[in-house]
Amino acid sequence: MFSIWLVPSMEDSDYLNKIITKLSNTYNTCEFQPHCTLWSRADLPLKNLIPLVKLSSQGIAPFTVKVGKIDHSQSYDKTLFIQLYAHKSLSLLQQRIQNRLDKAHHYQFDPHISLIYKNGMSKNEKLKIIGSNSIKSTFKMEN
Repeated sequence: MFSIWLVPSMEDSDYLNKIITKLSNTYNTCEFQPHCTLWSRADLPLKNLIPLVKLSSQGIAPFTVKVGKIDHSQSYDKTLFIQLYAHKSLSLLQQRIQNRLDKAHHYQFDPHISLIYKNGMSKNEKLKIIGSNSIKSTFKMEN
């Protein structure tokens, strides 16, 4: 199984990586590459998935997404995250991928960039992090 990610530009990845690294060191969690998940758990061989993603991204130039807010949830993969506003190119890319994958397995797309993955983090801890971090208002995304 694979996940399909859209990654920010090198400059924005570096910016986000510093935040993710700081949080992972402070809260003893894993580090990961900044990304927006377009599809999770794609059940295809990698040799079939790569051409599908390349075909889906044809004609979509790098674009800039606006940040909604830093938010949190009880879900491990959205412990603390940056909510992204909808963008025509982002939606188009995700829809193309969804259309090319098994239609029986719908992925609930919620555009965001996670900042930390951690089970058992209290709401107060999350709100403290949110209150002590400011985030840029836009990120450039590249496919």
